[in-house]
Amino acid sequence: MDIFRMVHDKGCDGENIHEHLRSHLGCETVIPVRKSRGNRGFSQHGFYRRQMLRLLVPGSDYQRTYNQRPQVECTNFMIKTHTGSHILARNERSKINVGIAKVLAHNCKIVCEHDMDWKLKV
Repeated sequence: MDIFRMVHDKGCDGENIHEHLRSHLGCETVIPVRKSRGNRGFSQHGFYRRQMLRLLVPGSDYQRTYNQRPQVECTNFMIKTHTGSHILARNERSKINVGIAKVLAHNCKIVCEHDMDWKLKV
């Protein structure tokens, strides 16, 4: 499975982040552009940042993708709440396996709760 689009909030808006994600992961980025704040140094310069200004307009496919971000954040919060937020594994493969196990445990919990509710109603 390949990553099609990577969604971030405005805090991750930077031309170097866009370039890194697109070149190393081969995915599109959906990151809204921070507005210019005078002397604070936030500008809308850069190829990918100007592209986001054009593509993230109301009703666009990119805007619909960005609007799904709260669902992902909520799911991540539930997984951390139900299974703990720490992964103590040291090597990368073990970290991935522990993360997958946590997601599976969360899904099993949701299915069991849903199944119990269904049995009580019948």
